[in-house]
Amino acid sequence: MIGPEPLESASENDLMSIDDASHTPRRVVPAPAPSSPRLRSTVLDVECAEHEDVEWHWTETTEGRFVSGYSIVPRPGT
Repeated sequence: MIGPEPLESASENDLMSIDDASHTPRRVVPAPAPSSPRLRSTVLDVECAEHEDVEWHWTETTEGRFVSGYSIVPRPGT
């Protein structure tokens, strides 16, 4: 075989047990809509813990602006 061996992916049961083991409530934060309907954001939503928040990264164009990335940051007051 040439090149590295493919990584094994986690099964659905593995993912559920990882989530169950963490006992951390998660929430989904939808990305803000672009300023123009002709533009598309590269991020639709982000899953984060209750004590985390999302900082959106914006790209500005002549047609408007759209979300092009994000950072997960600590939620103020936690």
